[in-house]
Amino acid sequence: MIDVRSISYRYPGEAGLTVLRGVSLTLRRGEYVALMGANGSGKTTLARSLNGLIHPCEGCVSVDGMSASDETELYEIRRRVGMVFQNPDTQIVATTVEREIAFGLENLGVDHPEMVRRIDAALARFDLSEYRQASPHLLSGGERQRLALASVWVMHPHYYVLDEPTSLLDPHARREILGFLQRERQAGDRGILLITQFAEEALGCDRLAVMDAGAIVLDGPPPDVFRRIPALHALGLDVPVGIELEDYLKEHGIASFV
Repeated sequence: MIDVRSISYRYPGEAGLTVLRGVSLTLRRGEYVALMGANGSGKTTLARSLNGLIHPCEGCVSVDGMSASDETELYEIRRRVGMVFQNPDTQIVATTVEREIAFGLENLGVDHPEMVRRIDAALARFDLSEYRQASPHLLSGGERQRLALASVWVMHPHYYVLDEPTSLLDPHARREILGFLQRERQAGDRGILLITQFAEEALGCDRLAVMDAGAIVLDGPPPDVFRRIPALHALGLDVPVGIELEDYLKEHGIASFV
C-alpha cells in the first residue's frame, strides 16, 4: 500500500509558498483511484512525492512499509511505483523504441534472456513491434505515450502513478491508454492513481479524490463525489453529463421519468 500521512511541502526559494497542506491518501494494490483538481492545486507535487522524487517537509509517505524519505529505500520504491507524466517527451531518453524499453531493465540488472522476453512482450502488448528500431520522436503523441507506459510496465511495478497521461491525446489515443489501465485494473494486483481533468475518466474509478489549494477536500466513490455539483463547479471542475442531467431532472420534479 502507498500510505500518505499528513504531508506538507514547500518549494525552496519560493518565499515559503506551501504547495501541499496536510495531505493524507492511501492507494492499495488492486485499487483504481482518480485525482482531480484545478491547475496549481498540488496534484503533480503530490504525485512526485509518491516515489521519492520530492520529500515532504512534514508528514511521511510509505510504499509497502518503506519510507520514501529514506535514501536507502528509494531504488526499490521507484521499482515498485511507476510514473507516467503528461508529456511523454519528458521521460523518453533513448534513441530507439527498443532501447527505451530496455533502459529501465538495464538499470534493474535484469539478465539478457529475461530482458529480451520482457521487451518482446511489451512491444506486442502496446502494439509497438513495428517501431522496434524507430526513433521515439518519430512516433505520434499516442504512440509515444504508449511507449512511456510500456517502459514502466516492463519493470513490473506494483503501482502506477499517471499525471494526466491523456490530456494531450486525441480521443482514439485516449481510449487506448484507458483501455490499458482497465486491463491492469482487471488483473487485480496493481494499484493505479490517475490524475485527470476529464470527469468521465474519473467516473470509472473506485475512488475519486479532489484537491484544492494543496489539500484534499473531497474523497469517496466517484458518483457520490460528483453529486457535490456546486462544490465542484466552484473549483472549476466538470461533472459527468449524466449526473448533471439527473440532478437537473430531480430539481425540476421529473426524476421518475429518468
